Formats: sequence, structure tokens, C-alpha cells
Amino acid sequence: MKSSDLEYLFNNIPYTERNMYPQDIEIENVAMYKDYMKNNGFHYEYERLGTGFMSANLLRQDNSKIAGVKNPYYPTNSRLSFSIARNKFETEKYLKAAGVPTTNSKKYTLDQLATAKREAASFAGDIVIKPLNLALSKGVYSNVTADTFEHYWKLCSNIIKKSKRKGKHILVQEYIEGFEARVTILEGKAVSVMTRLPGNVTGDGQSTIEELIDEKNEQKKQCGFMSKYPIKKTKVIESFLEKSGYSYDSVPAKNEHVLLLSVSNLVNGGEIVDISDLVSEEIKETALDALAALPGMNCGGIDIMIKGFDDTTPKIIEVNAFPLLSLTKYPTYGKPSKAIEYFIDATIVRDQYLNNTDNGYEIVNKEEILSNYFNFFERKQRLAVNQFMENRK
Repeated sequence: MKSSDLEYLFNNIPYTERNMYPQDIEIENVAMYKDYMKNNGFHYEYERLGTGFMSANLLRQDNSKIAGVKNPYYPTNSRLSFSIARNKFETEKYLKAAGVPTTNSKKYTLDQLATAKREAASFAGDIVIKPLNLALSKGVYSNVTADTFEHYWKLCSNIIKKSKRKGKHILVQEYIEGFEARVTILEGKAVSVMTRLPGNVTGDGQSTIEELIDEKNEQKKQCGFMSKYPIKKTKVIESFLEKSGYSYDSVPAKNEHVLLLSVSNLVNGGEIVDISDLVSEEIKETALDALAALPGMNCGGIDIMIKGFDDTTPKIIEVNAFPLLSLTKYPTYGKPSKAIEYFIDATIVRDQYLNNTDNGYEIVNKEEILSNYFNFFERKQRLAVNQFMENRK
């Protein structure tokens, strides 16, 4: 994200007050599903698996099992789709074959620095360096130039070496203008669209950036979700500020928004804005196409680059098979999603329809859920034809 994107967002969102949440909220996916079923009268079981992870299982009213959510899998996502989504380069190939607009990437081993730097010149403008298969924006560096290429390559390489993931490769991508949005899709329905703001502060005309960071962190402590993600005053932020013409001692003007980092993630003090009701249908449709392009995937989080809320030509940058629903449930600005509620209802309807059974539950929006299922199936069929024809060339 660039400073201009931050300004655009604050100038175009209708929210002025930050949301506050209790200190004892649950933010882990499986536990959130368990709590929802427990608090809303569903039959369920919460069990520890052999892997050490927990599973939240939805039961029929006779206590037979319908389906369960376990970390990091949704029951209707195939293992194949999970494997593809974890490999950003493979995901890109599936998307391109389906005709879904996405990134252009090149893949390298960690010892191919010289080759990667030379070939990066084929991309116009700045580039992005990121690990092949790490999540949560770990090791992702944007706005990389020829002068900073080697520096960020080494930072990314070190993060990859410390990880336990197989396939230690680096992707070099063209930089896409705009800011990142996350479209969360469950059982074929776009249940949430949000954007993650990098760490940032807003000037009051008197306080230094360091003082503004301290003030914002104090505010975050009052929120049960944001208290887990303070802004840490690191050398990385110091360097970013310097390149932007600031320092920790700078005093921004009143209402001036100052970006502290370019990569949008919570770990480095970011925030979340729900934009579900603000974005164009093209943004949602492109995200639905991206998920449908991966065989056997019905639930996921689609990271998509947009130039504005009315963008009609967005591009997909990543597909996540097990998106964090806490991001949709506890936005800093905007209304919380009902993602968990929709998934439980859809799971019940799916069981009733596929197994021709009365599982004991009445779902009010049953017709909508069935319509979403059939539309998503048709979407998958259409994109599969595109992929088949492309692979025949």
C-alpha cells in the first residue's frame, strides 16, 4: 500500500469511530465455530485430534455427525485444493488457465539471486518479492527497486530458511498498483470484503510520530482484538519513515495520515476495514472466479488488488484455503460479518439436500443457500472448460 491509497481509504469510508470488542473474545477459527454452536442451540462436539488440533463438529439433533471444521481444513475443501493454494506459483497457473486476471511471477531457488535480479528487469516498474508458500504476509516485500532488490531478497531468504515449510523458493512478481482487499468466500458465497491497513497514525499537529504510535497502542489495549496487534517501533518502520521523508520525531499536520509500512498485516500493527457494501460487483465476481478455478475448493480467502471501490479490473494475488474469520468478525472499522452463521446454515442445508435427511434444523435462508451452491457449481464448470481449452493449446 502507498500513502495515496491510505488517503483514499480514509477519505472514502463512511466510518469514523473504531469498533471496540471485549477482552475475552475468541479469535481462533475452530474455537469461534464451537462458541457459535454452543451459544445458539446447535448440537455439536469439540474434540482433540491426533494432530493436537481441535475439531468443531456440527451434529444432527440425533447427535450423528454432519461435518467438522478443523485447523487448517474446511470439510468441503479437497486436500488437492489446499495443496494448490499453499503454492502461490501453482495457484497462479490455475488462475491464468481459467482466464482469471492475476499476477505475473517467476520462481527461483534461494541461491539464484543474480539470475532473479537480472530477469526482474523484464517487469515494468517496481516489483514484489515473497516466499512461495508462507502465509500471513511473512517475508513479503513490495515496492522493491533494482537498488533494494538484493537487500529484500536476503531478508526474504532468511525468513524462508527459518520456516519449516518444504519447497524453499522465492517468487518475484510485477508490482500491481492499488491496495489489497480480502474477499472471504464460504460455500460459494462472498460473505465479507475487507481491506487491511498497514500500521499508520493520524497527525494532530502537535505530537511526534513516536508519540502518536504510543497513543494508538494505548487505544488498542482497550480493544479485545486489536490489543493483540500493537505497532512495534522497529528498525523496519524507522527505515520506511526515512524513505517517506519522516522520522519518529516528525510532527504530522492535523488529520495527516502517515503510513508506517507498505505491507498490510496485523502482526505489524495493522487494522481492518469492512468494505463489503462499498465495492463493485466486478471485485466480488473476480474473487468468486478465483476460488472456483481451484478444483475441489468451496471455502477460501481471496487476496485481490484494487485501485478503488469501483474498480472493474481487479487482479488476484493469492488464494488462502483457511482464512482467518476473526478478521471478518472483528473489523476495526465497519460492521462485523456473519461468516460463521452462514457456514453453519449452509452445512445444514447441504446435509439435508445431499443426504435427503431431516437433521432437525429449520434454515430460513435455505433457498438462497441452494441458489449460491448451484451458481457456484456452474461457475466451476465454466472455468474448468476454460482451463481445459487453455491446456490443449
